[in-house]
Amino acid sequence: YKNKKFYEILSIAEKAPDDIRCDPGVVSFELEASRKMKKYDYVIKKANELLGDEREESDFTLLLKIVKAYAIKDKGEVEKAKEEFREMLSCVGKENVHYARVLCGIVFCGDIRSESEAKEFMHMLNMALENKIYNESAAFDIACALEFLESQLADRVERAPHRQQA
Repeated sequence: YKNKKFYEILSIAEKAPDDIRCDPGVVSFELEASRKMKKYDYVIKKANELLGDEREESDFTLLLKIVKAYAIKDKGEVEKAKEEFREMLSCVGKENVHYARVLCGIVFCGDIRSESEAKEFMHMLNMALENKIYNESAAFDIACALEFLESQLADRVERAPHRQQA
């Protein structure tokens, strides 16, 4: 996945026996590769099917929701993606390995609601990096989200009205 060999990932997954194809790790690689190949409708449909089969919340169901929300965003339905990410944010704990990807999703959707929220997200994303609380594929997204947040905060400082000395 890190080497962007999406076609190879899908080819291997398609040829694997059913018990391997159903493994959560394999499913997540397949969906992420499909998303990177812009197969958004497929990813959303497959995630919905798998979410319908799951009876309880787990890291796997959260991962499915995350990949689905990113596909929705990438498809251009940003408002819907914002709702999906915000809903996940209200349910996932800060110690969860997928928490940073939820924050990144909100950042990439442009849904930072205040300067204090931007600072909180930056803090949490930096903590995730320092403590390695993220899945392997999220490190690049975290770095991009931090860069975006830093530039947004710098822009706000530059645009802030300067006070006159009395």
